[in-house]
Amino acid sequence: MNSFRIFVNGIELPHVKDDARIHDENSSFYEEIKVQHSTRPIRIVENEDTLKALGEMEISTAKKRKHFPCLVVMGAIRYKGLLTQNERIPGFRKCDLKFGSEVNEIMNKKIASFFPTFSVIGEQYPRDYVSEAKEELGFQQEWADHAEAIAGKLYPEVKWQLPEIRYIDKFGTDLKDDDPHFYYLGHLNARDYNGLAKNDLISNSNYFKVHNKNVIAPRVFWLAPIQYAFESIGYKLVGNVPDHGFFKRLLSHSENDNMTKIPRKPPGEPLDLNSVLWEQRALPGIYNGILVQTWIKEIEFIPPNPGEHVLRYDMNIEGQSFHGVQIYKNDQLIANHTRLYPGEFEGALTFTVEEGQENTPFIFIYHHVAKFMPVDYELGWYNDLSELDFFDMHPTIDFSRYIPDWTTVDYLNRYQKMFNLKIDIDDVEKTIALNFNVQDYLFNGKTVPIFKSLEIAEPKNIEAESYLLKYANNVDTPQFVSLHEDIERNENTKEIVTDFKFIPYNRGRHELSQRVEDREGVGLLLYDPAFHPGTVESFEGINLSMPGLGGVYDTFHKPWILFRLNAANPVLKGPFSKTELYQISKYKKILVDGQVYLVKAIDYKENSIALFDTELEVASVSF
Repeated sequence: MNSFRIFVNGIELPHVKDDARIHDENSSFYEEIKVQHSTRPIRIVENEDTLKALGEMEISTAKKRKHFPCLVVMGAIRYKGLLTQNERIPGFRKCDLKFGSEVNEIMNKKIASFFPTFSVIGEQYPRDYVSEAKEELGFQQEWADHAEAIAGKLYPEVKWQLPEIRYIDKFGTDLKDDDPHFYYLGHLNARDYNGLAKNDLISNSNYFKVHNKNVIAPRVFWLAPIQYAFESIGYKLVGNVPDHGFFKRLLSHSENDNMTKIPRKPPGEPLDLNSVLWEQRALPGIYNGILVQTWIKEIEFIPPNPGEHVLRYDMNIEGQSFHGVQIYKNDQLIANHTRLYPGEFEGALTFTVEEGQENTPFIFIYHHVAKFMPVDYELGWYNDLSELDFFDMHPTIDFSRYIPDWTTVDYLNRYQKMFNLKIDIDDVEKTIALNFNVQDYLFNGKTVPIFKSLEIAEPKNIEAESYLLKYANNVDTPQFVSLHEDIERNENTKEIVTDFKFIPYNRGRHELSQRVEDREGVGLLLYDPAFHPGTVESFEGINLSMPGLGGVYDTFHKPWILFRLNAANPVLKGPFSKTELYQISKYKKILVDGQVYLVKAIDYKENSIALFDTELEVASVSF
């Protein structure tokens, strides 16, 4: 029975075995995850089954391509595919076959698109996050309650957290007392003795002050987007990495926060239009100097102190008639705003009270030719001209703002490179397995013994003389490693450049600064459920620095890079049975003549005696 089978309309199509060569790469050796997909020419044998499945190939339609959805079976794995019929050649139909894992459906989509939006007050608040609003949102207590509810939890029980991160200079230094962030506590997600610190606004006619003490900044556990993406197609996240305490604590940093700016004006003294009656009067000078007969509401007010004042108005006016607002002093028109069309009518009338003229009465007039009151309005005068921004906590979290703008495959590749992971996708079990290259594969992985002689072809030298492992920027300290001290960084140095950056740790907290924010790369940090809402510098001796004891190189890369530096890289050739090939493909670690090899890539096709002519690209374990 063929190991590579094609079905169209439930009928198996005979094909030329030489055309069905299969290539399988080991994700441990490549910077990009290899998901099974293929586009290849293939010859379908012309016989009765082909005729039933594909129909006649008439001369008149021979030049027209036909497309047939198909099922491709490789061993126990099934793939959806598309067979394109191109032309007839003697005894065959020349076709193109395209097939692949259903995982390909999500690989090029933004991984953030799979992460659900969340609201701290539940689904009854469907409004999207906005960075600016007119009125307070009023859900700070719900934020405080939710922060307390999740504070001691890790992935996978929760998918994000609110770690307290020191960020002293987020709004600059030496803030003045009239700065809207003067009362900032110096931390993201700051806590006080009541829990999550809340912002407040205190204002009356004599006092106006905002206390923007906190900045709410959710941070996502790095494994959560992977889980959501693969669950969307029915795959499960498995392996040693998701169960490891270090990775269950790992959060990715974002420069965004969940605060909404609300520009606020001091309240001043309100004026009440409802408390006065309409009068009909001719107002001089309010429209190009013309005397206008209109309906008015008149309110007298007396500013108690000299200086510049502002009368602010915000009204919703109906009716396409002449209307407006004015201020008079001693029967003199000193401020005026009029118009003809309806809708929102807002603005400010400025006027000055001279020294010694305190307690001089001013007259405010609202007029409308058709005698229409505003549908709603805010109206008042102010002698404090300051305007401050209040920052409220928006209840809706749009996680696309906190997850890097990467596709699913880019997200996996970047973390794979950072932590030297072995990522395997199993289309039979419908799993994505995240394991350690070093512990789970190099040292402890199952080895398949090969009891036959193999041809050694294309022997190669080591791939590189040295390695450089570094963060995305040139500020964070990298790690250089070579077999000999006299080898320096040169054209034979393989660089492993990650897309991340190091966030310093100081006095029990990860510590941000503008300099750290400006560095290229995505920051990483470790949450601490024991002393929540803090973070920790390391977990079980593992930390996020690139060099040093317990660092990223020492923990995840060192044995692997030393193995790569010492390895010979031959190609082994020989025939294998279907069972042997399955074992090699599954474990990708073999023992040949007393030498252990890790399999980098497998290339095989079925021959005439039901064996598989196979080429194994391998690396010797020689240290």
